[in-house]
Amino acid sequence: MDNTLDKDALMNSIFLGQGLQPQTIDHPSGDIIAFMSPEELVDFHSNELGRQPYQVREDADFAKLIESIMQRGVFEPIIVRPDARETGKYEIISGHRRRLAALRADVANVPVLIQEMDDDEANIRVCDGNLHREDIKPSEKAWTYRIKLDAMSRQGKRTDLTCAQVEHKLEKKKSVQVLAEELEESRAQIQRYIRLTYLLPELLDMVDEGQLKFMIGVELSYLKQPEQEALLDVITCDRVKPSLEQARQLKQMSKEKRALTIDVIHVLLQKEPGGTGLTAGYINKLLPQDIRKLPAVQKKAYTQAALEHYAVYLKEHPEKQQEWEN
Repeated sequence: MDNTLDKDALMNSIFLGQGLQPQTIDHPSGDIIAFMSPEELVDFHSNELGRQPYQVREDADFAKLIESIMQRGVFEPIIVRPDARETGKYEIISGHRRRLAALRADVANVPVLIQEMDDDEANIRVCDGNLHREDIKPSEKAWTYRIKLDAMSRQGKRTDLTCAQVEHKLEKKKSVQVLAEELEESRAQIQRYIRLTYLLPELLDMVDEGQLKFMIGVELSYLKQPEQEALLDVITCDRVKPSLEQARQLKQMSKEKRALTIDVIHVLLQKEPGGTGLTAGYINKLLPQDIRKLPAVQKKAYTQAALEHYAVYLKEHPEKQQEWEN
């Protein structure tokens, strides 16, 4: 994508279109600072996610920002680049929160810093702006890592790189190693976060909300999409969630290409974690042939009834009960 700026044409389109004389504001970088409506600014669009990885949260701090903008306006320029998808619009690189607050405050114009950058540089800049946030969610960090790593990997295959990027290439470092050193994070942990991006959105939301532990989400990310959909049905209908042990077992079953149907997952998640040995396959082998063909709910009811009958039998035969106790 060619993002080369014709600055004279750009200034004319911005200011003459508003009935104003073209004007420039000095900036050390030589980039253009202008004033434009927040409605002319659009959210960043990454190729991997289709949007920027961080979502603006309209909390108490956001309400204070709106009030501040209503009283004093926006002081810090919003960094943008021309939007390749829609003429006359500008894609936000930094300042999504300020732009949304300006819309809520109904201000006419906001200061913007228009910069020239390609897609990979834009991806990296957006990700760098998000990683420092204290309230970042696991899903946001996961997508930020993935988007930035993909951009870094593509840059490593190019020849028109900056000096620092050339050094990384010459040292033959993998992009994930470079990212790990930059973030002071282990390569393994970065790769774990990136695995989360392969979860269904509903399962990823559960990780964000603490309903699924981080490592459980990582293990479940290896399941194929239909298997994750079956798991989600079981979680929703049975109101159960897999333990780490069960998540690893599901991952292994998927790797071995064993059928992970709703019925199989249902029986597996009913198993009490802790190594009782009562796996879904073992229990199924104990059932009569005609019962094995029934849906999971009916097999569960049959098993429960059988155990209740046996409990009654033991009460009627104390000697058998004594044998179990011994």
